[in-house]
Amino acid sequence: MTFIVEISLPIPIRKTFFYFYNFNKTPIIGGRVLVNFNNKKTLGVILSYKLYKNKDINIKLKQISFLVDKVSIFNKSVWKTMLLCSKYYKCSMNFIVFFSIPNFFKTKKIIKKNLTYTWSITDYGKLLKENFLKRCKKQIFALKLLRKNDLSLKKCKEYKLSNYILNELKKKNICVKKYVFCKKVFYKKFKLQNNIFFKKNIFSKNKLLKIINNLNVFKVWLITNMLFFEKLKFYATLFSEILKKKLKILFIVPNIILLNKFNNEFRKNFFLPVLIYHSKLTENEKFFCWKIFNKQSPLIIISTKIGIFLPIINLGMIVIDEEHNCEYRIIDKWIFNVKNVLLLRAYYENVPVILESFTPELNTLYNVNNKKIEKIKIFNKTEKLYKKIEKIFVDISSQRFMGVFSIYLLNKMKKTLKKGKNICIIFDGIYNMFFFLSCSVCKCVLKCNFCNQICEFNTCENKIFCRFCFTEKKKIFFCEKCGNKKFNYKKCNIKFLIKNIKEIFYNISVVFLKNKIVNRNININSKCIFVVSNKDIYKYELKNVKLLVFPYIDVFFYFPNFRSIEKFSQAYFNIIKFFFDKLNFSFSVFVQTKLYKDNLFKKFFFSGYFNFSKYLLKNRKKCNLPPFSIHAILKLESKNKDKLFILLNKIIFFLKNSTFLNIKKFFFINTNYIYFNKYRKIFYYKILISYSSKNFLRKIFDKLINNFKLFLYVNNINLIFDIDNVESI
Repeated sequence: MTFIVEISLPIPIRKTFFYFYNFNKTPIIGGRVLVNFNNKKTLGVILSYKLYKNKDINIKLKQISFLVDKVSIFNKSVWKTMLLCSKYYKCSMNFIVFFSIPNFFKTKKIIKKNLTYTWSITDYGKLLKENFLKRCKKQIFALKLLRKNDLSLKKCKEYKLSNYILNELKKKNICVKKYVFCKKVFYKKFKLQNNIFFKKNIFSKNKLLKIINNLNVFKVWLITNMLFFEKLKFYATLFSEILKKKLKILFIVPNIILLNKFNNEFRKNFFLPVLIYHSKLTENEKFFCWKIFNKQSPLIIISTKIGIFLPIINLGMIVIDEEHNCEYRIIDKWIFNVKNVLLLRAYYENVPVILESFTPELNTLYNVNNKKIEKIKIFNKTEKLYKKIEKIFVDISSQRFMGVFSIYLLNKMKKTLKKGKNICIIFDGIYNMFFFLSCSVCKCVLKCNFCNQICEFNTCENKIFCRFCFTEKKKIFFCEKCGNKKFNYKKCNIKFLIKNIKEIFYNISVVFLKNKIVNRNININSKCIFVVSNKDIYKYELKNVKLLVFPYIDVFFYFPNFRSIEKFSQAYFNIIKFFFDKLNFSFSVFVQTKLYKDNLFKKFFFSGYFNFSKYLLKNRKKCNLPPFSIHAILKLESKNKDKLFILLNKIIFFLKNSTFLNIKKFFFINTNYIYFNKYRKIFYYKILISYSSKNFLRKIFDKLINNFKLFLYVNNINLIFDIDNVESI
């Protein structure tokens, strides 16, 4: 029996390849094979197979050289979700199959099972004098340690000894690598105890029993309005009941910082069996994790977005923590949303899904209203506490300013610092707040002649105005330092903001928090001003903060992207929740704005997130915007601009002259020019297509692929489909 087998290879192209299969066994879908590709042996995964008939087919194909696996790598349910993802997102299986698997499955490397190595000294090394290694100080240090005891991997990390140093000693016949048998355990088997919280809290017990009784049914639950410690208790009680039934739980988290938080809490305080899986694990650890997934022991698997296709046996539940987070959206050679993929997987496995968020997406709230998702709201004091928070608004147009900050805000900051309390300034949005002029030669900032304060440059009216003494500067001016008359206008960036703070508060330390800072636990009890963005605030532990400052937020209300208000509202309410988690309930919020009389602005700050989201959904329904319609983006990428322009005209002509234009509420929007990415050195173009059903949009994309398949392949143009779109062009 000979078969023709379709194989996916770990190569970043859309095409799959066909080979002859001349073995006695029937081919295993999802199994790995060795294949000759470009005069090299590479590992591939079998996607499908057909019987070969000499009469019908006359094709010259290469043969498969070796079978690696006797069983498929993935489960049936996982394999179904992967196939559906390739159809739904119009993506090749090459990207999907090799997305989450360890490098052990991609290469020919063999990992030695349950073996570690230690470094031990030789007889020649014991007799050797240290003067022989005069110039190599690290090698002398390693030799001294080896003479005392053998060095394991843990000790090498403690003493900061790299393998390069020890391999150099090995070449000189000073030390030897010895392999030792050991058992690698990534989780402890704990005895599950009855949780006290589950017994006492009868109100949450009834809600938990609803979920536990529907474990073998696909159902989606939304849990909201919980702080971090309440969330931990809820998860611990729910997971302990599921683990008693000898089932596994897939717990998906947006980032590694949250993953480590949950891991420490579940192990230390609640004594639950936990296994971690993320991108920063070593290849050896990933391989052993894949073995444990196939065992029948009850387990909680905490993972990042890489864990969506993990082959887990006896899966009882899928939990997505902070489902609104933008990190769940993956933008690569294929664009997809982790939440939607996990919902597909849960549907095939008949498993319930829990979506948790303090500020859920508008799509999920729309599904709650349509009774596709059941909402569980646990009572706590967050809504009452939010109403009690002091909110101070300052009108930008009427108040006096010293640079970026109003005088009223500066007085408030001075009062809080006198009390020995900290201030946190969130700088997202300040770029469009303030434009200033700087000298083209010496880069000195233009200041007012009367009050010596920084002047603002109005780009619309082309005027220079001082917001401290309310005087307009004449157009004829020159630099005081170098006498130059040429000036460039610039936006208010972070450097300008920090410089402005240091000029006013010269005695107080200003800490700018960014990704490069290693020490994430900053515990400063003295007077301090933190400057941080929306994204980076969750990575640090900020204590004793009593004033939150938003210098400018009007950009999010004026921005042409209709999703900007939704994203900012989620960021704002999550920042307040972040300070509630630190048991800090007595802080105040200070906002500089022009929109303090606007109705949308008032509803945003005084009604709370859920009432504000209802208002947004009503407005979107009137305008027929998502989630009441579907926006999909077609993205074209190429290094050649001319070829991209030719394809673009063909696609627009195809969309204009097709039959589906007669259908109501169908439209497409394209921009007037082609963009260029400096980092990747690629030209790209976007077309937004809108309609009420996803199936109809997928049919349009299928027609586009069939019509322009040859043109894309010959001219090396990437065609990327963003069906679950979150942004606008």
